[in-house]
Amino acid sequence: MLSPATYDGYFDESGKLADRPIVAFAGFISTPKKWNRLSEEWVKTLQDFKVPNYKDYDRPVFHANKCAADKEQSHGDFKNLSQVERVELEKRLTLIIDKHIVFGICAAIYID
Repeated sequence: MLSPATYDGYFDESGKLADRPIVAFAGFISTPKKWNRLSEEWVKTLQDFKVPNYKDYDRPVFHANKCAADKEQSHGDFKNLSQVERVELEKRLTLIIDKHIVFGICAAIYID
């Protein structure tokens, strides 16, 4: 059970109603302190894999659809990583999530 405290959530959607009949929504909940630690480790891990800073940000950003460890070729900021390196990167990021996140939420909606 969650104790009374401040929690923050970060969420994203996959799909648009105009594009497909299924839309997914997922995210994570954690404390601000844990989010700060996650962010520090996350950025350092991306930097360790030489992922370049993203556009106007002063840090690299992870886009799962561009990294896609299950594909032979990646693109965007991950095009210089081999498939083995991308698998290792995703494993490390998953461990960071597991270490700092209180819980995750997901839902998918089929629109008939």
